[in-house]
Amino acid sequence: MAFESRNPGAREWTTWTPQASRRQLHHPVLGQVEVWQEVVEVRGDRVSSAIHYRFAADGRELVSTNELRFRGQTELTRSLAEAGFSVEQVVGDWDRRPVGPDSPELIFVAARE
Repeated sequence: MAFESRNPGAREWTTWTPQASRRQLHHPVLGQVEVWQEVVEVRGDRVSSAIHYRFAADGRELVSTNELRFRGQTELTRSLAEAGFSVEQVVGDWDRRPVGPDSPELIFVAARE
């Protein structure tokens, strides 16, 4: 199996501020939409955030809240072993670059033992 997990070492959530994440999108039906993200809470390896969507046509704003868990390579490898999998490869992004401290993701390839 192959899957990705966000790399906690990259600390991606530090860029989830309205100033750093604000952007304009164009939806073919809804028109212009302003989007931004902000961190609500960091609790251990869990980060809660809110993604805001403001519709220019009527000023309405929708907010999507979510929580992501940032687990490191060692912890994920241990969990896979406990579930009967062996890790065949871990890379730092879908382009298969090696894992580094700033790698945005951890891409695992594992097989049943």
